Amino acid sequence: MEIKIKKSLFAYLFLFLLMLPAIGFSIGSMFIPYLFILEGVIFVLMLLFNRNFLNDIMLLCRKTPFLYMFLFFIWASFTVIVSMFQGTFYLKSFIFGYIGGLIFCVLCPLLFSYFINKNFVPAENFIKLYVIIYLFVFGLGIIEFIIKQYDLDLAVMLVSLFNNRRIGLSLGDGSLSLIWRIKSIFDEPAVLGEFIYLNIPIIFSLVLSKYKIFESKLFNKTIKLVLIPLTAAVLILTKSPITLVFTVIITLFYFYKNIIYTVKKYYLIITAFLLAVFLLFILYTLGSGVNINLEQSYLMRIVNTIKNMSSIHDLIDAEPSLATRIINYANNMLVFMKYPLFGTGYGNMSSYMVVQMQNTPLPLTQELWGMLIKQQGGIASAIFYKAAAETGIIGIILLFVFGIKTYLLNKKLIKISDGIIKDFLQGINFYLIVFMTFVFFYNSNLHSTQYWLIFGFIYAYSAVLRKRTLKHENHN
Repeated sequence: MEIKIKKSLFAYLFLFLLMLPAIGFSIGSMFIPYLFILEGVIFVLMLLFNRNFLNDIMLLCRKTPFLYMFLFFIWASFTVIVSMFQGTFYLKSFIFGYIGGLIFCVLCPLLFSYFINKNFVPAENFIKLYVIIYLFVFGLGIIEFIIKQYDLDLAVMLVSLFNNRRIGLSLGDGSLSLIWRIKSIFDEPAVLGEFIYLNIPIIFSLVLSKYKIFESKLFNKTIKLVLIPLTAAVLILTKSPITLVFTVIITLFYFYKNIIYTVKKYYLIITAFLLAVFLLFILYTLGSGVNINLEQSYLMRIVNTIKNMSSIHDLIDAEPSLATRIINYANNMLVFMKYPLFGTGYGNMSSYMVVQMQNTPLPLTQELWGMLIKQQGGIASAIFYKAAAETGIIGIILLFVFGIKTYLLNKKLIKISDGIIKDFLQGINFYLIVFMTFVFFYNSNLHSTQYWLIFGFIYAYSAVLRKRTLKHENHN
């Protein structure tokens, strides 16, 4: 019994740390996530405590859509071999993209999440841990904001323990410098923004659920009251226009039935209220003499982006970050057209982009020029375009089938679940839709471990229900 408790405690600790891949240390210019060391420990423990490790993986392939991720891994490995013959292989990209990325940040988190949730962590406890992680990430973001406001040197030291080298804190000249846009444990505000709009459907589902997340009635109520305002505060502090737009769209999609019903029933009241708010705002502005500089406002970034979408040159001036992404999407597709079957080989685009940018017919942003001068090609693209460029048409098809099949499996699980687990799975349903649309076609990092922990949970819960059903049938 004592050993079982210790193993369970380790399981919770491992899941918590797997959700925080940005934490690590540096050796020279090389950043080493603690995640890699952690995964090595988990792998050894799995071999020691689970002698049917390989059989479990084969069962996972037979019973879940993990089969298509496994096939993607085989295909990606084959494209790496092909790249050695077609001249697109880069050793550094192979180490960081294939070994450090596909193996350590995709396959390992997915498999570890599956084994840990299946054997040690009940679904209800995973939900609690998920909420705690969410609060931790956002709480750290709020601490960043407080540091900015009050220049707390001690807080800088403490926060830096939980952040990677790109947190934006600098004490090299003896003074405190912190970038205004918060990013919590992530590399940059845009990645924190992705974390928000990807997880917002799950948060909505848990907050609106009539079932308790935690046993304590007071603590449960407090958490449900805090989650959405905390999310909104961190969303605003990222100051990312595209994150705000995506979050609003996803929120409208999540509540579209309620919105349609409310608008139909109360459209006169809603219209009158909005007009009244607008008129009061105008009267207050004119009467108080408040000078509002719209050109520097958060909203104006969104307006300028929309106004300049018709020309890539104008967009570079208006919103260079978005322009960088769009130019990279186009460059990735140009590479895909050059290598449509095998791509450049998994992980190689980070280096091959230097060659592509040197010969691209597209204009380059200042960020792209800087990377080109430094001979660095690791610029943000989207998962879809990058996977197409690296693994060709077969690779991208396997990823799509994997995502769609997992979505269909999750829908089946919803029908046979109840309580807080059912509500959590309904949130995951929207999560998977967001993953296959917004994340797949806008976000750049397939190697974000948070995706694969959720996929691992789905497969683990499926295995638990399957085992429970078989046990019930045998009992009868």
